[in-house]
Amino acid sequence: MNKKDSSLSKKAEAGNDPVLIKDLMQPVTAETVFFEDSQVSELLQMYTRHSDILSFYVTDSEGQLLGQIGLVHLADFIYPEACRRSFLGHGILRQITTESCKQMINHKVIAVHRQDDLVTAVEKMTRHKILEMPVIDEDGKIEGVVRLSTLLCHRLMENKE
Repeated sequence: MNKKDSSLSKKAEAGNDPVLIKDLMQPVTAETVFFEDSQVSELLQMYTRHSDILSFYVTDSEGQLLGQIGLVHLADFIYPEACRRSFLGHGILRQITTESCKQMINHKVIAVHRQDDLVTAVEKMTRHKILEMPVIDEDGKIEGVVRLSTLLCHRLMENKE
């Protein structure tokens, strides 16, 4: 067992339940959830108003998570010359803004469940090098998000006690 896991293990040994994702997840907001037929221009407009967004989540009409569109994925389309895609000229922004989210979705979403513990979430986030993950229920519906920064701050505050 490494140091990272030791404080949660000590809590479990002492009879305390480990901290779960549900205790630290943030609610999903209307600014970050879009339907698959939404236009990419809507995402870009939202990002210009909320530049702290790390990912947009794409759902069906019942809230089932279909995938996500991260900032790196958007950059790939906005700056194709920097991302090794064929350069499409000055019309690239106009072209992608008319596309629907469905055309840009990353379907390989790394997610956690609200009953997962923090160690599980941190392991997934560090293994996949992601800063934010959706929290989904048993039916695959998005319930919230958890950020690596939140988990790290929690650990730091926990160690101060």
